[in-house]
Amino acid sequence: MAGGKTLKFINSSLWFGRFFAIVFVLMASTIAWPTEVVSNYDGVRCLTLRDAVDIALASNRNLIAVSNLFQNSDLSLQAARSAYDLTIYPSANLGASDGNENVGAGILLDKKFYSGVDMTIFPSITRSNDMHSGAIGFALGVPLLRGRGEVVNLDAIKSSAFSLKSAEHSLYQARISTVIATISAIYNIIEQKEIAHLLENQVAAMKGHAEAANLKKDVGLATAMDVYRAMIRLKDVQDQLSTTLNDLASDRDTLKGILALPLSERIEVIAPLEWNDISMPLDEAVQTALENRIEIVHARDALEETERKALVAKHNLLPQLDFVLDYERYSKNDHLSQAANLTQDRWSINLVSTTDWARTREKTTYQQSLLNVRNAKLAVESKKDEVITEVRHQIEILKKWKERIEIKNDQIRQAVGKQKLSRIKFDHGMADNFDLIEAESELFQARANLISVKTELIVNQYKLRSVLGILFDRKGKLNLG
Repeated sequence: MAGGKTLKFINSSLWFGRFFAIVFVLMASTIAWPTEVVSNYDGVRCLTLRDAVDIALASNRNLIAVSNLFQNSDLSLQAARSAYDLTIYPSANLGASDGNENVGAGILLDKKFYSGVDMTIFPSITRSNDMHSGAIGFALGVPLLRGRGEVVNLDAIKSSAFSLKSAEHSLYQARISTVIATISAIYNIIEQKEIAHLLENQVAAMKGHAEAANLKKDVGLATAMDVYRAMIRLKDVQDQLSTTLNDLASDRDTLKGILALPLSERIEVIAPLEWNDISMPLDEAVQTALENRIEIVHARDALEETERKALVAKHNLLPQLDFVLDYERYSKNDHLSQAANLTQDRWSINLVSTTDWARTREKTTYQQSLLNVRNAKLAVESKKDEVITEVRHQIEILKKWKERIEIKNDQIRQAVGKQKLSRIKFDHGMADNFDLIEAESELFQARANLISVKTELIVNQYKLRSVLGILFDRKGKLNLG
């Protein structure tokens, strides 16, 4: 009688253990997959995609450095233009010679014109050995051949203006690079967070399998192999979770570096795992890029600059011949009050030339400038081809990523079916936990792969905008779509 009660108790225990294990496995295996939710915790700075990009454009250190170079080029242009401003040079002297005191003061006004004309006026007054003298001079230099006209005299200003434009193009490209780097960093964080959530669910599921296997083993419904299998997978998932969390922390630090935020600051990011397709035919996409890419604009500007430099080099082949006029009206008197009464004239007119007869350097420079023009024309065409190739390549990349998303969705559907079938077999004692653990691992991997493909597709959508030259509009306004 006692043996019968014992057997009945054992059978009840076996049934209860099996029921508990099944319920536990079902609960652990059906945990809902979490969606992206970022709460505004105390001490955590939450950033949307737009917030992060705006901060990067305002605070990124590399972008600030490029902006400083732009400002430096602007100052260089102002300095080049100042050469044609009215220049005032005050002068004074105080000294002695052979026991005689010498005192004088004056001012020189110089004005250069874009035509090459240089005009100078210089009034002065001096006293030496009780003799006072006053004078006002006028000098005029007019280039007759070399140095005449705006082509050559505006060379320094035009060169500085081109440097400023080049710096502006560099700043524009740096802004694009900063935006793309920010978006990539954000979606790296999103990807790692989503995968971490999946791994946390996997850890919970594997713990359920391990505990269920232990319970079943105690009552003889499972073997030690079932326990080992669940524990090995549990440790693998825990290791993956630890690695993913480390990568997540590293990605957050990368974003902080881009945004120039303190590394000690805690941040979270919010960005959708959705994208807006840029639907346009390939020919239209290529034409859009050719019209908007700053690299092509810069190549054309460089061509214009080399052509202008060639004109300057051609002008410099001319011999130098200048017309120089010097005129001075002066007086000398014992009394200071009479020194300003100018009564005497002194003047001279000269034609001056200091030209090298062979002008070998100038001729060589001109030939080099013609070669530079040819190379600049080739650079424009090469840049167009490069842009067209980039557009074709980027569109093809997006096409492949979209195809991969469809493949990953199919894999998830297949993995879900396999998991359901494995659970039914496991629940009915038709198989051990090997098939179920394998099916759940494959489902996890398929979901993780889908997240990675989605984030890559989204980032490449923004890269396509940059390739088309529409990430910023013509007014410099950011266009995230």
